Amino acid sequence: SGFDGAHCRSELDVCRRGVGTGGVREVVLMALPLAAMAAASAVNALADKLFLSWHSDAAVQAIVPTASLAGTLGCLLTATVGYVSALVANAHGRGDAAGERAAFAQSVYLSLAFLPAFTLFHPLGTAIICAAGHAPEVASEELVALPWLLAASAARMPSAALAGYFTGIGRTGIVGAAGIVGAVLNVALDMVLIFGLGCIPELGIAGAAIASFVSSLAELSVMAAVALRAFRIAPVNGVFGIDPGLLGKLLRLGVPHGVMSLFCGVAFTAFVMATGRCGAMELAASNIAFGVNSVFFLSVRALRDVATALVARLLGGGDDDGARRAVRSTLAVVSVCAAVFSVAALACAGLASRLFIGEASAFDESAFAGTLLAVFAVMCVRAFSEGFSETYAAALRGAGKTSYILSVRVVCVLVVWMPLVAVSLAWGASIVSLWATMPVYLLVAGFILRRRWQALSRKIR
Repeated sequence: SGFDGAHCRSELDVCRRGVGTGGVREVVLMALPLAAMAAASAVNALADKLFLSWHSDAAVQAIVPTASLAGTLGCLLTATVGYVSALVANAHGRGDAAGERAAFAQSVYLSLAFLPAFTLFHPLGTAIICAAGHAPEVASEELVALPWLLAASAARMPSAALAGYFTGIGRTGIVGAAGIVGAVLNVALDMVLIFGLGCIPELGIAGAAIASFVSSLAELSVMAAVALRAFRIAPVNGVFGIDPGLLGKLLRLGVPHGVMSLFCGVAFTAFVMATGRCGAMELAASNIAFGVNSVFFLSVRALRDVATALVARLLGGGDDDGARRAVRSTLAVVSVCAAVFSVAALACAGLASRLFIGEASAFDESAFAGTLLAVFAVMCVRAFSEGFSETYAAALRGAGKTSYILSVRVVCVLVVWMPLVAVSLAWGASIVSLWATMPVYLLVAGFILRRRWQALSRKIR
């Protein structure tokens, strides 16, 4: 059900196909543009929360649950489309340019077919917000932001097809540049739309959501323009029709990946909604911590995408040793990133607490700073466990074992994470205790995925 290495094992064949070694240098070089995009996106997310914290306490409490909800509702479709990166990378490893573009074409058709589904997500999201039990002023802000954030989520679906194509062929710089353009535009629009400027009225959280939508369109436009230019310069005939076999393969391997993203997104959204029951100050601290954690999460996602593409490409080129080396290299790089992030986060916790206390805030500054520092400490533990788990998930995803990853995630969420969250809430746990449930779940899932990758590695020797 996954990908098999090609039957061309010689060093000459591998070199001719341009397949790298899977070493640390290759992982870093491919990941750097995506990491730069991740950093820009993280700064953008923090800017959203910073500006909204200056606007009102309700707005900063509402932005993370609403953004998480909008992303969750669209993630099944987006992740299914985005799995095309593995198909493109596998074709790239075989030296099959026509296969690369044919796989990309199928992902474009899927994204267009999926777009009408977003019209159903608004009433569903509204019902979820109304049932979440948040304070009325917070729920009101969430309902204002929801339609624009759903539109931004819809725009990210065709972007996932384009990003998957460029990542699969190793041109991650294009993806990174598009993401940076979108993030810079978002921050600029935030300042104007949240607080108003000249004839533009003060829109608050609606302004932040509109900025997210416009930046998503800008990111899509940049990648689409580069792709169209590349296809004109180096055309490959007969590859942009519907290929039932290839489309079926994308669905067969991509849907489990999409379902896993949806399931984990639902679990994460349930967790975020649960934090809303811990009190206004703890919720605000948790939302700010999520914003800071996005710096590392987006970096991990960049490394995960690179590892998936490298494993698929190296297996496609017949370099099984290179695929194993790519996984080890990714694990080393992500561990270093987690260490650097942890030191920086703890060092900046005090500054963060001062930045996010606006003049109109009713929170006690010292109590808020203590809560934020404690959440940051647990967040650092989570960074290492998340990097460990995502590395082995990426390895198996590159090998086409998406159904196995889905089963592991479902079992670990239902048997480990959600029961821990429920027990914590029943005992009146603090936001710190709720955060502590996440590293436990991630480590359990990571060790199971690691064992499966090791068994697969022995098989492909």
